[in-house]
Amino acid sequence: MEHISFKILGSYDTLAALTAAHPTGNVGDSYLVGDELYVWDATSNKWVNVGNVKGSKGDTAESRSARFIPLKEVARRVCKHPSTIRRWWEQDPPLFPRPRRTGPNSIGFVDIEVDDWILARPAVGSEEAQHFSRDDDRAHGSLTPARAATEGRHD
Repeated sequence: MEHISFKILGSYDTLAALTAAHPTGNVGDSYLVGDELYVWDATSNKWVNVGNVKGSKGDTAESRSARFIPLKEVARRVCKHPSTIRRWWEQDPPLFPRPRRTGPNSIGFVDIEVDDWILARPAVGSEEAQHFSRDDDRAHGSLTPARAATEGRHD
């Protein structure tokens, strides 16, 4: 999974208004439609709803401070085993933010990068979540023929 930065370029009342004004986009383009964030997906050539961005007032990007967190804390935050996280960051391209060197024999993750990764996950039940799940299964070899047959999937 490639991590892409984006900037919210504006807002529209409806998806129809967004697509009328911008029938195509560029990687990293995003617009608010109500409280939902739509990002241009170059693979499917359409605007994709990546979720609700309404929430309590938080820090601005300029005022966010970053700190290193250990792998155990990352595993707790994302509810995955540390070996799964390691496998994800070792993929090419990485499926998770890579750790940084914090000393000669130690690593740490930038908490903001981990938080951003968490917030970028698609909502359960969304079309994006279904594609994400299938792609994630394939990337990690967890979609076995037996599991695919049980789930009625023929990927």
